[in-house]
Amino acid sequence: MSSSSSKQNHYRFSVDVDGIALADESVTAIDEALKKAAIMAIATLDLRGRELTFSPIMQGMIRPNGDDNGDEPPVGGAQISIRSVGGGSENQPVMSRDTAVFRTKLAGSKARGVAAIRVSRVGDDICLDQLGPRGQETGGFVLHLDIEGSKDKRTLKAINVTRKASKPTGSPLAKAEREDLASIVDELSQFQQEDHSDGSETIASIWGAISAGIHCGLAAVEGGANLLEDAECAIAAGEVLADSEDDDD
Repeated sequence: MSSSSSKQNHYRFSVDVDGIALADESVTAIDEALKKAAIMAIATLDLRGRELTFSPIMQGMIRPNGDDNGDEPPVGGAQISIRSVGGGSENQPVMSRDTAVFRTKLAGSKARGVAAIRVSRVGDDICLDQLGPRGQETGGFVLHLDIEGSKDKRTLKAINVTRKASKPTGSPLAKAEREDLASIVDELSQFQQEDHSDGSETIASIWGAISAGIHCGLAAVEGGANLLEDAECAIAAGEVLADSEDDDD
């Protein structure tokens, strides 16, 4: 791999492959892998108080199948810029119908090394993940909606919150788990209260999941076992269920 630079600190990297015939799809796959590897390598650099922004390839990596409107994913090489942190430079949240990713704002989360929160709908469950500075999962919980009945007439049987990779036990969370979940609930509440002038507030599905994460998470933090007994949790989870039924129509 070779590189060159100018006074403007412009770098270009290339890889030469000789003596072997590659199919077009192999060339494309290798090219995309190199772009992603470059982005990951740059993202791990110590930027000394500056942050990276990516366009348009990062958006394509987040939504490889296109956006919610059916538009094709962005094309073209990686365009990477570096800007100072502060003064309104924080990354905007990434919102879709089933996923929301946003930066943490509270000191307690940052002290735990949590850089972002991700909320996602996976089947009938809602995942609440804590992400580190490089986007890696550092912890998380799953809000399980235990649903019974036929497709056109489903009802909530129970609601449980468990640590990821754990099975529902019907018992309250342990103290350390409640503390971790409380920090996520605080971030979700903070995010919900912010002004979202970019139009993301119209994505009803993921906002319903965020609301359920807040109310059911709070009920679990307070020691609840069957969260269906908590009125606000039951209402928020019921709205998520109703939204899922609308998706099936």
